[in-house]
Amino acid sequence: MKFTTNRDTLLKVLAVAQEVIANKSLVSILSNIYLKADKSENKVYLKCTNSTFKASTCIAADVEEDGETTVFCDKLNSIVSALPVGNIQIESTDLEIIVKPVDKKVKFKLKIMASDKFPVINGFNEEGSIKLDACDFRHLIKQTIFAVSTNSNRRFMTGCYICMKDNFITMVATDGRRLSCDTKNGLSIPDFQPAIIPTKILSCILKNAPEEGNIQIAVVEKSIFVKFGNVEFSSVLIE
Repeated sequence: MKFTTNRDTLLKVLAVAQEVIANKSLVSILSNIYLKADKSENKVYLKCTNSTFKASTCIAADVEEDGETTVFCDKLNSIVSALPVGNIQIESTDLEIIVKPVDKKVKFKLKIMASDKFPVINGFNEEGSIKLDACDFRHLIKQTIFAVSTNSNRRFMTGCYICMKDNFITMVATDGRRLSCDTKNGLSIPDFQPAIIPTKILSCILKNAPEEGNIQIAVVEKSIFVKFGNVEFSSVLIE
C-alpha cells in the first residue's frame, strides 16, 4: 500500500476515530484504525470500532499501490498532527507503516497488524432508511442529550429515546429527576421503529454532521445506522 494525501484531511478523520475507539481495549486490534487504499478510485477507506460503536469513511488520495492494513490509531494521530501542513505519503510493508511529509526527509515508522484480524464493518443499507434534515436532527440532540443519566445501573436511561409517528419525530432523555423532550412535525417520513440511542454516537453526530443537507437513519434489529456525506456510523442500541 502506498498513497499520498492531504495532512489536514487525514487528521480530521483520525480525530473522529479517536472519539470512537475505546481508550483501553482488552483486544489490541480495536485500538487500531483500518486503512485500505484503492488505486482504481484514488481513495483511501478508513474504519474503526470499539466493538459496539463503528465508523467508516473515505478520503481522496493519490494511490500508487493498492493494499490494506491496520495501525495503532493514537500513535498515527500523534505523528500526523506533528507534521507540517501539506501532503504526506504513507507506505506499508509486511511489518510496518512509513509516514513522511512529501517535501521533507524525515520519516516515521509504526508497527502494523494484519487487516484480516480487524472486525467486519458492514456498510450502510439504504433499504428501510429515512432521511432527516441535518439541522433538525442536530437540534433534537442538543435539546435532549444533556438530560441523559450517567448512572450505569440504570442503563436504559443512558441514551436518548427516539420515536416517529404520524409525521412527528420525538426525542426524549431523562435521568429520573429531570426530563427533556423535543418534537419536530411536518416531516414526510414513514413510521419508524422506536429506539434508545447511546449518547456516544449522538455526540459524534453532533460534532461531525453538517448544519445543512440530510442525515440518513436506519434501525435494523438491535443496531442503528447513520450516514451523512461520506461518513457512516453504526451503534448497538440500548435495550
